[in-house]
Amino acid sequence: MRVPLVRHPLPNAVLCARMGHSKVKGFLSLFLSFYSAFVVSVFLMGPFLPLMILAPQIYRRITDRFIGLWMMLPVSLLEIFYGCRFKSIGDKLVPNERSLLILNHRTRIDWLFFIACMMRQTNSSDLKIILKSQLKNAPCLGWSMQVACFIFLSRQWVKDRVWMTTVLKYFAELRYNFQLLLFPEGINFCRTGQEISNAYAQKNDLPMYKYVLHPHTTGFSFTLDYLKQIKKVDTVYDVTVAYCDVIPEKGEIDFFRGNVPKEMQFLIHKYPVSELPNNKEDLDNWCVEKWKEKENRLEKFYTGSKTFVGQEGGELLDLSAMCLPKVYFVITFWVTAFFGTLYAMIFSSFVFWSVIVLMATYVIMGKYFGGADNLAIASFNFTQDITHKARTT
Repeated sequence: MRVPLVRHPLPNAVLCARMGHSKVKGFLSLFLSFYSAFVVSVFLMGPFLPLMILAPQIYRRITDRFIGLWMMLPVSLLEIFYGCRFKSIGDKLVPNERSLLILNHRTRIDWLFFIACMMRQTNSSDLKIILKSQLKNAPCLGWSMQVACFIFLSRQWVKDRVWMTTVLKYFAELRYNFQLLLFPEGINFCRTGQEISNAYAQKNDLPMYKYVLHPHTTGFSFTLDYLKQIKKVDTVYDVTVAYCDVIPEKGEIDFFRGNVPKEMQFLIHKYPVSELPNNKEDLDNWCVEKWKEKENRLEKFYTGSKTFVGQEGGELLDLSAMCLPKVYFVITFWVTAFFGTLYAMIFSSFVFWSVIVLMATYVIMGKYFGGADNLAIASFNFTQDITHKARTT
């Protein structure tokens, strides 16, 4: 007599439980990340907004420390909640070094993962990122980035060139050193990005890339040349980002779903500015060659053993095993801030209305002054002009 096969329900139940558990962790991670943007923009940075006029250098240093602490939270959550491992090979980042960082743009959140490298080898508070302008007016998230003076671009080079010059000149006159992160591809490696890149390649008789997009060399060469003019760059770091398993194609949505990589690797090459070409054409060609090298390395990576070891000399450093106390401090700080600010808003009418006023302030700055970054730069330039006139009369 044949005994009917009975499918045991446990595997499906276990699978569902794991998926549910992953979504819970994803929700907590995403919620804490966005709530921390509210805390850092309103509670931490908000009270110091008047300093953008009264003491711009102090304003810049205080707010950048807060933004650095904020950017470390999502990476720390990925490491603790999901066990993500971040590894690097090649050259190491140097603290307090004036540098331009160029990365391939595989997903929308590559910059977020790269913070894991920054927080171990240098200072994430010194990082400035070039981003698309759509993010600028996002509540809390955009406000924080405005105060941090990240550079928002509209992808209209005539306008973007003027704004980038304005921001970089502001940092130079403040005598403020920083590390600037730039994605020369301009857009992440998505279907739209591939179509644009392939059309460009076909028009200019260039190879079709499978793992990177053709870089926009105009923005890269202009940025590096201007940084050299204002003496705010010593080195260029060429960073190749690779995902060993899961690639979070949908960015923040994958973060929520728990669809995040278990391991990522960063291949880093350091180039002193003195060794790079001086004229635009040669610098453009240098950038193009670096992206050809990235395409070849990433092809070997993804079709091979999913590691840069063997392609590059040196030791593969496990960043996630370094500075663990810093990771736990970051999470502890933000969890404490979450409960502390929530308690204050519920039980203190003064705090509640102060929050309302500060949020309204950000909205007004965005609507009438172009954002906190515009206002900070305009007020600084106005003060500088008055000081200059007073000295010359």
